[in-house]
Amino acid sequence: MELTQSDISSIVRVNPGDFALYRLVEGQLRTLYASPSLASYSAMTAEEYRAVTEPDASAVIMESDRPHIAELLSTILKEDGPEDVDFTYRVAHKVKGYYWVHAKSRRIGTIDGDPVLLTLYLNGSLESEVYRDLLDESDRSIYVIERKSHEILYANQAATDEWGHDDYFGKTCFAFIFGRTEPCPWCSVRRMVNGRAHMEESHVS
Repeated sequence: MELTQSDISSIVRVNPGDFALYRLVEGQLRTLYASPSLASYSAMTAEEYRAVTEPDASAVIMESDRPHIAELLSTILKEDGPEDVDFTYRVAHKVKGYYWVHAKSRRIGTIDGDPVLLTLYLNGSLESEVYRDLLDESDRSIYVIERKSHEILYANQAATDEWGHDDYFGKTCFAFIFGRTEPCPWCSVRRMVNGRAHMEESHVS
């Protein structure tokens, strides 16, 4: 369905909560509308957020997360693709470095042939802070890595206290924690099969 400016205005008027409308132009997410509250996800002012995201909304997404988000969004552009996609990713944060966001996106029409996506942000701030607080209360070191790259995505307070520093952003676990140039020989990630969860407690001196 070809959308008009009147259609866009109606969508903005009737949709509650945190959401955005993006026009996909040559691989870039051109912002048609973004809820004012989205700026707080990155600890930016509304003006700062608009300057970063209007040309391409993916600019606020952490660089290593962008290929995965692009791949997911491409599925809803296919005729036989899903109606919507649900995804979790990190956006740049002025204070914390990054911030986790949970969103759902759906193709709702086109403008001059370019796909238009409606993206709902599902209580990202509340979810992130609740989970972070719960994990930070644990006296056990907990950290999460990306399976293929081994990049550290999250570490709780106990882990960063044990390591003695918390500047792990964009770094691999084997380099940051153990000072190695390649994955550790005892790493349990390689024993994961077909995406099945594997939990292990290790004591390495």
